[in-house]
Amino acid sequence: PSRSPFNRNESRTQIKGNPESLKSRHALAHLHHAEEQLKSSGPALNLLRSLISIATDVLIWLSTWGDSSRMTHALKAAKQSQV
Repeated sequence: PSRSPFNRNESRTQIKGNPESLKSRHALAHLHHAEEQLKSSGPALNLLRSLISIATDVLIWLSTWGDSSRMTHALKAAKQSQV
């Protein structure tokens, strides 16, 4: 069963007047849908999901580390050029 991000009692003008709330509810509906899809069982699928989760975390960390490293080098270069 899919969950709707919308309250049935909410008028269209209320929804149109608050686009951030609509975006949040839409994102939340996608999250609930994704969580429902994860409920399948089986050791192979659980292992695959774990590997994907770890790989995603590593890639996010590498991406963030790269940005931090570039900013550090840029700050050092800027300080040296001011001296």
